[in-house]
Amino acid sequence: MPEGFTAGRPADQTQSVSSFVSTIEGFATNVRDDVEQAVNDLVTYLASPRGKALRSKLAMGVIAVAPVIVRAPIVRRNPLFKLLGVAGFATLLVRLAEAVRDWEPEARPG
Repeated sequence: MPEGFTAGRPADQTQSVSSFVSTIEGFATNVRDDVEQAVNDLVTYLASPRGKALRSKLAMGVIAVAPVIVRAPIVRRNPLFKLLGVAGFATLLVRLAEAVRDWEPEARPG
């Protein structure tokens, strides 16, 4: 075995388990805060006039290409999409796109 190697443990034992756990908790808190901030920023943008225009364009694109998406081989091979059926899946895509287009999010105070 290499020098300084102990099975299952790092060579540096200076950090206690509790300090390691608190470091991980701090990291998780930072990640959660960053994700919350990103979601708030996204909702704020989507509530803006430019966000509404983007939502409208994306929805129109999905509505326009829904028949092509439904006929794609990867979609037709998927058992879930086979269950929904071609017409049902296309309708579902169009309804989803319309919901995104018509959604009016409220800007969240930052």
